[in-house]
Amino acid sequence: MMVELDSIADRVERLPALPSTSVRIMEVAMDPKATINDILDVVKYDQNLTGQILRLCNSAYYGLVRQISSLKEALAYLGSTPLLQLIMGVHFNSILQSAQPGYGLLAGMLWRHSAATGLASEKIGRLFDHEKPEVLFTAGLLHDIGKVILGNFLSDRYQEVMDRLNQESLRFHEAEKAVLGFTHAEVGELISRRWRLPEPIVMTTRYHHEPRSEGEADAETRTVVQVVHLADSLAMTLGMGVGNDGLLYSIDPEIAREYKVDHKTLERVGMDVVSEVQKLEVIYVGSRGQQ
Repeated sequence: MMVELDSIADRVERLPALPSTSVRIMEVAMDPKATINDILDVVKYDQNLTGQILRLCNSAYYGLVRQISSLKEALAYLGSTPLLQLIMGVHFNSILQSAQPGYGLLAGMLWRHSAATGLASEKIGRLFDHEKPEVLFTAGLLHDIGKVILGNFLSDRYQEVMDRLNQESLRFHEAEKAVLGFTHAEVGELISRRWRLPEPIVMTTRYHHEPRSEGEADAETRTVVQVVHLADSLAMTLGMGVGNDGLLYSIDPEIAREYKVDHKTLERVGMDVVSEVQKLEVIYVGSRGQQ
């Protein structure tokens, strides 16, 4: 028996609305004319967010020689991309930390995979001088957000999904579709639209497993989707937050060739990603206890 669309939609509607600050930050970040100062103008009115950012800026992870006491100082010492990554990470940390037993993911594993994919997306983007690497990071961070909802339904149908995987050699999202009637990617699109996220991020949640199926998307959106697909595959290969859906996971070879991403490149990027995720994990897990 497949899951009814109304059941999925009801769960999505019951999700807390994304804070207006988050939506505005992403809107500004997607604007090619915007600067990091425009983003800080949004953040500075959110005292809780500002406090969390400054606390993390002063953590051992960044190793700054002096205490940071303002967002402008944080910008001067960290630079625009790391600061925006920090802002996005703070916003979505608690959502992504939850366990997803339907996917075989313990608490923190979805965050680990999401962070690895975000960092890998940004680093791959830098290989071809993408103008907005911070957008790639955010899209990578949120690509699996649909698991937060679908995982609740999947846990009751786990054995059926595994049987499909073993008997029919399906990819995990194909087995999801066969058993539940939906994939986490489709549910991710529903969540992204509920949260009014920018279109490239919406399309990434929907098409990161099918990176050449994004229809009439513009060139920039296609780039974001395809880069996140590469980064997602790399994160899986690295074993970063891999659950049941890591089975039979494959990278699109044509996209890898298009972006000139070979095994040596992925190995180099992967080493950086593993190191950074391990450090970030310490400060984000610690920050949850201080909120």
